[in-house]
Amino acid sequence: MRTLKLSVAAAAVLATASTFAATDATTTEPTRDQQIEQVFMKMDSNRDGLIDASEAQANKSLQAAFARVATTGKLGKQEFMSWYRSYDMVPAEE
Repeated sequence: MRTLKLSVAAAAVLATASTFAATDATTTEPTRDQQIEQVFMKMDSNRDGLIDASEAQANKSLQAAFARVATTGKLGKQEFMSWYRSYDMVPAEE
């Protein structure tokens, strides 16, 4: 009977450990590109997939470079990501 109790207890510990390991493996930090995409989505306040001059005002660095970077008057996600990477900016913590 004592062996059965120990076996059940050991099984419970192993089950808990494997669940913890599975949870730990799936919780990852966002990649650099995912972080930049999150910044883009926050700046794209009207959700049209582009950042225009008024939306660029939310970021002083982008506002200063907007006319040079946004050759069509608006920035798409890929253009924004290229610009963001070129300044090696780190997304601000909220």
